Amino acid sequence: MLSATPRYPKVAQLLAIIGLFVILAHGGALLLGSPLRGMADNGDFWRVAQPAGLASSVPVDSLRHRFIVPSYAKRPAYFGEGFSSAALLVWVAANAPWADGATLELQQIGALYVALIAALFAIALFRGVSPLVCALVAWVLVDPGYLLFCNSLYADPCAMLGVLGVVVGIWHVRRGHGNPGPALVLVVLGVFLASWSKQSHFAIGLAAALPLLAQRKVRRSAAGRLGAFACILLSLGSVYYFAVGPGYRLPQINNYNAVFFGIGDVASEPAAALAELGVGAEYRSRAGTNYYEAPVPDDLARQLEGLSHARLARLYLRDSSAMGRALNRTQIALAIQDRYLGNYTYSWRYPGARVYDEVWAFTHVRQALLRWPIAFWAFLIGLGGWLLSRVARRRELDASWGALAFLWLTIAAETASAVLGDGFFGLWRHVIVARFALDIALAIIIARLLEWALRAFAQRDRAARMAALNGTATAPSAHGARGRSRFAWR
Repeated sequence: MLSATPRYPKVAQLLAIIGLFVILAHGGALLLGSPLRGMADNGDFWRVAQPAGLASSVPVDSLRHRFIVPSYAKRPAYFGEGFSSAALLVWVAANAPWADGATLELQQIGALYVALIAALFAIALFRGVSPLVCALVAWVLVDPGYLLFCNSLYADPCAMLGVLGVVVGIWHVRRGHGNPGPALVLVVLGVFLASWSKQSHFAIGLAAALPLLAQRKVRRSAAGRLGAFACILLSLGSVYYFAVGPGYRLPQINNYNAVFFGIGDVASEPAAALAELGVGAEYRSRAGTNYYEAPVPDDLARQLEGLSHARLARLYLRDSSAMGRALNRTQIALAIQDRYLGNYTYSWRYPGARVYDEVWAFTHVRQALLRWPIAFWAFLIGLGGWLLSRVARRRELDASWGALAFLWLTIAAETASAVLGDGFFGLWRHVIVARFALDIALAIIIARLLEWALRAFAQRDRAARMAALNGTATAPSAHGARGRSRFAWR
């Protein structure tokens, strides 16, 4: 596991492994320790709770956004309607051999996620992902705005676990030797967890398939082609399941927000844009309002039933003002705006709502680096341009670049899905998986830059010591130093 240069010194690798274990131990204590912390129900727990066979004894309206419920009564599970990968994981936590027969404690879900996350990092280290990359990605993961979702009945932690699994799997495909089948199984499982957790995450399978097919080893392997095809099939199956099948969806709410609080709020000519989408003249004054501001008449609901998201996308692309305003709001939601923070259970000592945050959370690093639009777009466009240039030159997407390509595509797909699916209503909440992918990409790049600096320092130090042993005071040439410390993205 520990290798000397040309990576970077063993001491640095050992410190990175220690840091990884400390970070993961802190995350485990945060989820499983006392007091209980998690994410309060904002009215969406039913999507996971009902098919998993769970029921809360406390009315959601009394605790929404403020307090978490520590335990849930078990009912017979019913996956015939509303099945999702998130509900499946919660059902596993509720029916594990060590689980209580009558109730599910919220921390049992957190314990399952802790075990799966630890397994992914063990696989990553074993298959050659550098300890420093693992440590910085773990730093992202233990941000309370991500980690505390594991103590909840939201679908988001399942999607984030799937994204992490795909990253490890793609890395494993490139670093592994021989048959890439085991790594591809991990990628497919990650795609299933993410794309089948909720309707808005359907495109993650496509985002995983493209970097896989960009690797020669995958294209030339029957298992590789099958794995990429399975990712595509899972995405298409998710679209069908949530759009026309028995999956949970709220098209009336989503379509209203996508039209009136989406294109209607940013278009240069809102009335014309709404008219092109088939909205009657009597309702066009609603531009800029969300679904919850006023009752929606049945006639308007019928007009929105057949909303074409392809036509909606064309309206954004044709209207430069709308596109510019949408990109500005996207940058704020992804890079600057605060995220969900964890809640506590109700206590007579603390009758008011409390949230949990940490000053060293990774989100503060991202906010500092990408706060300004020029930095944010330079980062995303530069990364995307570099990836495209490698593909255009038929260069292999190695482990780092393959993972970054998946993350870049996930950011784009998740953000577009949020805007086209629900407009700008709660955009900062709806892009949580995109923000998670952005933070992981940023962590990988920071880790690689640190590795490059450590390699360069170690090589210069070794050259200086060799020169001293040879009795010369000649320092290595600038050309030689550059050649030996080349920034290799392994």
